[in-house]
Amino acid sequence: MNYFIFITFLFSISFAQNLETEVLPFAGGPEDLTIAPKSDLAIVSCDPRRINFNVKESKDKVNGEIWGYFLDANKKFLMTPKLDFPFHPHGISLFKNQLYVINHREDKKTTVERFELKQNKLTFKESISSEGFISPNDLTAFGENQFYYSNDPFHRPKFKLLMSMIFKPKNDKVNLYMNGKDTCVAKLASPNGITIYNNKLFIAELTKKRIAVFEILENKTLKFSKNIKVKGKPDNIEVDEEKNKLYVACHTNFGKFLKHMKNSEKPSPFALIEISDPLGKKPISKVLFKDDGNIFSASSVFARYKNNYIVGGVFDAKLLLLKSK
Repeated sequence: MNYFIFITFLFSISFAQNLETEVLPFAGGPEDLTIAPKSDLAIVSCDPRRINFNVKESKDKVNGEIWGYFLDANKKFLMTPKLDFPFHPHGISLFKNQLYVINHREDKKTTVERFELKQNKLTFKESISSEGFISPNDLTAFGENQFYYSNDPFHRPKFKLLMSMIFKPKNDKVNLYMNGKDTCVAKLASPNGITIYNNKLFIAELTKKRIAVFEILENKTLKFSKNIKVKGKPDNIEVDEEKNKLYVACHTNFGKFLKHMKNSEKPSPFALIEISDPLGKKPISKVLFKDDGNIFSASSVFARYKNNYIVGGVFDAKLLLLKSK
């Protein structure tokens, strides 16, 4: 046997020995999720993207939803009320009892919807609009109607998008929305997931395969601190304050990701990255779990609950649960 193949085989087994996998049928496209503090409630942003790819008229697209999932009770339930506007949720951020949701409406218009979370139910409060919402991907809230958000490059025409993926220019905006004003605070290469941890802003740079870290200054502008390299194209970032870690879902073959986008039979490999001591001078990044797409595909987010993990993906109607043996 080829020694490289043999070593790789043993390495794959080590993942299986540490974590058991369970695939949970769910609403379509659970692209982002977060776990409510001091709770077993996972809040999951779902949009049936693959179904809507084949719908020509915006008015005919199937609305997305925010779902809840009680991790202890293994129970899922719908959290969003019936809405009288198109709802296609993307990135979400929970600040106290306020949930902020990026909503790609129709005709390329995007808003941020604010919901109030009370007794595990969401009540719609308001829509926020801004000219800065070019192609919002993710956001992180730090006050009422105050948040940072990333604009990804996927609004560009195909040729310009291809050039940005190849040459990786830092020309996509990260903005601050606060007190009704929208300001660009940084320009990065394909910014994606974004989160605040201990007065630092962590932003996934998809094409650069790294997490850019900024110090948040008193006036909420940013000062660059460092980059953290990861093994793959990073998507969403979740914070684990208890263990002083970040969890980053990464796409490890973007060509296969694009094929999987339209065809669920085409697997899209991914890696789940754990970053220890992200606030320190030398954070440690390691692969917690990886899959070639046969168990689960196109993971975009994961978070820890107790000794287990819940994993979301961009397109398929399922979640992945990783349970410690």
